[in-house]
Amino acid sequence: MSVTGDLEVERLVEVGKTLGLEAEKLQEFVEKERARLKAERDLEREERAEAREAQKETLQLQLEIESVECS
Repeated sequence: MSVTGDLEVERLVEVGKTLGLEAEKLQEFVEKERARLKAERDLEREERAEAREAQKETLQLQLEIESVECS
């Protein structure tokens, strides 16, 4: 596991303990929260990729327009 992953788990364990969770309930909480956080990161990554693709398409269209205008 990466350092970031370790820190994430440590924070989630602290939060779970603060909520009064122990043993299996704490482990279940940490696993569910890690999965939720990963899903959020994956979605954000996908949105950034889509935004980059849209920007790329916009730039390509602008170049095509400029090329037609210069002809």
